Order: sequence, then C-alpha cells, then structure tokens
Amino acid sequence: MNEILLRLLLAIVLFIVILVANLALFNLTAGKVSATESYTEQSEVSIRNVNRVIEDALDKGHILPKRKNDPFTNPDLDRILTENHVGKLMLVGLDAAQCVTSTVQAALNRAYEISVVESAVICKTEIEKKDALDEFSKLGVEIISF
Repeated sequence: MNEILLRLLLAIVLFIVILVANLALFNLTAGKVSATESYTEQSEVSIRNVNRVIEDALDKGHILPKRKNDPFTNPDLDRILTENHVGKLMLVGLDAAQCVTSTVQAALNRAYEISVVESAVICKTEIEKKDALDEFSKLGVEIISF
C-alpha cells in the first residue's frame, strides 16, 4: 500500500516535470535544433512508463508540489512517508543527472531504501544516464526495470 502511494506521488511529479520541460523545450526551440533533443525523444517512452505507474495507483496517495530539484524541500513529503511507515522509495524522473540525483541524495540522507526505475528515468544523453545510474548503484541504490 505504501509503495503504491509513493509510486503515485512520484509518477505525478514526474509527469508534471516532463510536461513542463516539454512545453519549455518546444517554446524555446521552435524553428531551431534543440541541444536537449534527446529529452523530447525519450519523453514519450517515459510518459508511457509513468502512466502505467499512475494507472496502478490512481485512486491512492497524496499529490505534493515539487518546486526544486530535491522534493524533500517540501516537508510534507517526509512527513507523509514517515506517517505511512514508508521505508523504501521507488524513484522515476527527468533528469537522472539533476533532479533524480538530488532526490537520491536527500532520500539516502533520511535513511530510505531506494530503487530507481531505469526505464522511467531520462537524461540529456544515454551516457550521462548510464553514469548517473552507475553512481546510484555505488551508493547502494537498486536499479530496476519494469
């Protein structure tokens, strides 16, 4: 139950981040080649993966705004997780080298057990994504796929 709540929360946050990022990319790069073209290419696959998570848990959980790279800057997140005895987090997100890294570090600092869903994380390049996932593994983070 707790894992489903967390999945819903993270999936919704990821969906919003991806939507905002896509809107910004399309508005900023209209008529130009984007330096972050790989984000656009990966977005459709990532959104499908996130939608699967959302469908699994749509009727459960909390929705919290994420305004910074580290979602734990919203104190409600840690409070909700603690109140619901959640000890393991399953993370998804846009950009493995930025927001996901910040979230991993913040969650580790709070002693959460962490899994990162490889198929629901994107990055500027596949090499950067692989490097980030390798770093997560070195920190004891489980890398999983759906």
